[in-house]
Amino acid sequence: MGAMSFRDIVDYLEDFFDGPTISRGTQVYRSKKVVELKVGVSTIQATVLGTLPRDRYQVELRLMNGDLKAACTCPVGHRCKHAVAALREWQAQHTDDAMSDSALLHWYNLFEHRHRRVKDQKIYQLLYVLDRNKESHQLHLQMHVGRKLKNGHWSKRSSVVHSIALDHGAKYGLDDIHLIAELKQQDSFHTVASVHILEKLVATGRCFWNEISEHPLSWGEPRTSTWCWQPIDDEVFRVQLQIDGQADVLPMSPLAYLDSQQGIVGQLSQTFPEQLDSELLSLQRLTIKQVHWLYAKLKEHDISLEQYIAPPDSDGGQAIQCKPRVLLKRLKRTFRMLGEADLIPQARLFFEYEGAEIEAHDPRKRLPSKGSTIERDVLMESNFENRLKDFGLQYVASWDSGDHGYYVMPSTAQWWDFLSDGKDKLEREGWTVEIDRSFPLKVEKVDEWQAEIASEVEQSEWFELGFTVQVGEEQMSLLPIITAAAQQLNKLEIDESDQEQRILIKHSEHAALSLPVNKVKSLFQQFLTVYEGDLSRAGRIKISRYQAHQTVAQLKQLEVDTALDEQLTQYVKRLKSYDSREPSPLPEGLNATLRDYQIQGYQWLQFLSESGLAGILADDMGLGKTLQAIAHLLREKQRGEMTLPALVVAPTSLLFNWARELERFAPSLRFVVLFGNKRHNQFEQIRQVEVVITSYPLLQRDIKVLAEQSFHCIIADEAQYLKNSKTKLYQALTQLKAAHRLCLTGTPIENHLGELWAQFHFLLPGLLGSSRQFTKVFRTPIEKHGNNERLDYLYQRIRPFILRRTKEQIALELPPKTEINKMVRLEGKQAELYESVRLTMNDKLRQLFSEKGIAQSQIEILDALLKLRQVCCDPRLLSLEQAREIKGSAKLELLMDLVPEMVDEGRKILIFSQFTSMLSLISEALTAAKIEHISLTGQSKNRQQLVDAFQQGDVPVFLISLKAGGVGLNLTAADTVIHYDPWWNPAVQEQATDRAHRMGQDKPVFVYKLYVEHSVEEKILSMQEHKSQLASAVLDSSGGQAKVGLTDDDIQDLFAPLERLDG
Repeated sequence: MGAMSFRDIVDYLEDFFDGPTISRGTQVYRSKKVVELKVGVSTIQATVLGTLPRDRYQVELRLMNGDLKAACTCPVGHRCKHAVAALREWQAQHTDDAMSDSALLHWYNLFEHRHRRVKDQKIYQLLYVLDRNKESHQLHLQMHVGRKLKNGHWSKRSSVVHSIALDHGAKYGLDDIHLIAELKQQDSFHTVASVHILEKLVATGRCFWNEISEHPLSWGEPRTSTWCWQPIDDEVFRVQLQIDGQADVLPMSPLAYLDSQQGIVGQLSQTFPEQLDSELLSLQRLTIKQVHWLYAKLKEHDISLEQYIAPPDSDGGQAIQCKPRVLLKRLKRTFRMLGEADLIPQARLFFEYEGAEIEAHDPRKRLPSKGSTIERDVLMESNFENRLKDFGLQYVASWDSGDHGYYVMPSTAQWWDFLSDGKDKLEREGWTVEIDRSFPLKVEKVDEWQAEIASEVEQSEWFELGFTVQVGEEQMSLLPIITAAAQQLNKLEIDESDQEQRILIKHSEHAALSLPVNKVKSLFQQFLTVYEGDLSRAGRIKISRYQAHQTVAQLKQLEVDTALDEQLTQYVKRLKSYDSREPSPLPEGLNATLRDYQIQGYQWLQFLSESGLAGILADDMGLGKTLQAIAHLLREKQRGEMTLPALVVAPTSLLFNWARELERFAPSLRFVVLFGNKRHNQFEQIRQVEVVITSYPLLQRDIKVLAEQSFHCIIADEAQYLKNSKTKLYQALTQLKAAHRLCLTGTPIENHLGELWAQFHFLLPGLLGSSRQFTKVFRTPIEKHGNNERLDYLYQRIRPFILRRTKEQIALELPPKTEINKMVRLEGKQAELYESVRLTMNDKLRQLFSEKGIAQSQIEILDALLKLRQVCCDPRLLSLEQAREIKGSAKLELLMDLVPEMVDEGRKILIFSQFTSMLSLISEALTAAKIEHISLTGQSKNRQQLVDAFQQGDVPVFLISLKAGGVGLNLTAADTVIHYDPWWNPAVQEQATDRAHRMGQDKPVFVYKLYVEHSVEEKILSMQEHKSQLASAVLDSSGGQAKVGLTDDDIQDLFAPLERLDG
């Protein structure tokens, strides 16, 4: 065999390093802290990182004269964990090396040891002798050294202890060595406490019972057993285990048995949870009362002893009941403690036995009762005292011999917790809890309170809501108390099954109110949380009069007595009177027959005007919102209310649509359209007409003139233009003066709830609070957390002020609308261009995100997405040299496969695109295919002529820019709508679709949405669905879930490669 090598070292590390050092060094190696390793013929040099990054230790390992020299620059310096780590790293790099000579020799020695033949019968071996300890009944072990004689008997040479003398001549086998090692790990070397070790002893064939004989013990099959209580006398029992067959119990874990007649030991089938069986056997004799106490205590540990062993019957008569009583009082001291000795709370514990009472820790074992004595139930009293300690109460012994001690809490806060929760729990468990007048912490139980809503001043838009409770002779304001306990209420867990649950809320250092949990939690959630706890000096919250209806309804639901002042009472009555009010007659001279739902909308508009309110008419596109508003204006004139003109503000494209509708349906209404460069000459007509019509862009320019004029009402058509309250347009609108305001829109929510807040803030300031309040109370919980409770709360608040009917709800006799998604896949150079643009923009954005973050990179994100969308539409839309070289577009080819066939079938087609340049490319393709068509974009000056040409059937195809023609057009001649490219906002596309699918349509309408598979366009379609769910959940009463928002995952998916999505 050769000299020692590093392979020998790593094979026998324990010969060179202690166990903890090997363990720590191995962990250092696994943490990849060996950063450099150089190996020589007999040396290893390594650099190992320390605990701190700046610590770098140099290790040198050298083989010298059959030994290992290990030096290190760490504080240990010699044979340290860093040396072990270096050896482990060397071992990992040399796993394929051949086994060393010494390792092979070690393997052979073990082989020879295991397989040697015992030729000499005089060889001594270890013998194991078991017996039972008379005091503890545990299994006792003695070891001897002996040899087997020719007659089969064993000779006994001497006793052996755990420090085995190897010179006894015994050739210990590996089994013996391992067995002795396990015995050493026990608490007692000479005690066998485990079936595992007992089985190994028996397996040697050299284990005997009581004395060495020619018949060693053998291992038997498991046996079953039965537990029972063995009576000693009438009232005393002992637990006993009866085993099948004649055998004794060996107490260990798990239990074993000994059949001494057959020389068999084995395991008993386990009937109890682990270790419980051996613990039960250690019980001494118990009285019947002690047995029942034991059963009850084990249940506290989820152990039902009745499942395993039935309790003994008792005929000792009815046990005397012990009832606990706690008295809370002030602790009296013979000396003053720091500051407030007279305000220290204490508890006294008493036990009642048939009218007799004794205090805890009274040393008497019996107490007199009705001419006799009663023995105390010490176990039950112990249970009661432990239960008291569960709440944190600690026993304090008294120095006064006549005082039996008392219980205190470590802190006043824990006393409040006990009064809030523990007291009620104890009383429900049958305890008596009394509070002495001297007890320094005062608790007032309050179940009812009163609400008061009053206006700040006469004819005010704002009211104040307050709650009061009667505490003794004092009337207290409740809201400040509950507001101060906001953190406590947020953490409160309501037990729905406990209708009596209460909460303790402090209102001073030594006084608190005990209030019903359900009522307080509702008050907190419905008022203080929503109004952010902004209280006046009088402890009231400020609410808008537009919230009065919901506030009164909530108070009624909470069963709170409410006092309203006269102004608010009349206001609430008006709101409640909608269903019972006398309907307004339809206006005379209206040249239209209103459908039932339109009459309902007209009546609702009249009701708002009569009540001095405002609202949103949010019917689906195409259901005649303009007609309902005109009918309303005409009736306002006829009942003498329009002493001032009404102002209609609409998109530029709809100005003359309003003019035509007024001329057609209400010719008696005089109007003026403020439009063009000469509109300033028309300002003088404002006071001479009933209706003034202007556009959103011109409103901003003319705001100085219009702001000086008072109007009867303002109608904001396509009110989604008001979605951003920070724009100059919005600020201009809020400067206008009017007694009555209306919004008309089929899409009050396009992207997020903030748009709804902006419209209602214009209509009814204060209804939804400030923008900050609205975001905190509604937007964030609903959009980010899907909070349906807040969603329903928002719906209930806006419900009286918004009227929305969908086409499905009113069951119009409109022909069906069929939506078809047509997918196309990019191939060849167009797909390569998409990937090239995607990779370039993705890398650019990732760099930008690391510098500015996603929130500050919105413009760049939109620009990148725009380029990808342009590639999907047609590479020629991109101003890139690479794009110009690509001939053809997969989507345009799809379109040109569809349109000619549709035209041949006599279909009338609307084609929408966001890109006017794309419409030009489509126009070129249609011209090449000799298909007649017309186009409408933002540059078109003859909108109505184009519409009339299409409606009259002059051309079969109408190309329309989504922005210019998405609203205000009536194109019922069309039966086919094609959206060439998807837009982020589903409402915008729906508006465009409803140019064809609206009142007056008599043909089924087919809507085609073209998109590129696995591209950014497919993701847009998915995001459209999310936004539609948000709008539906808020505006409808279905209570659907709403959760929206662009996430990091959304951005990652938007810029995902085509190949990854394809797989």
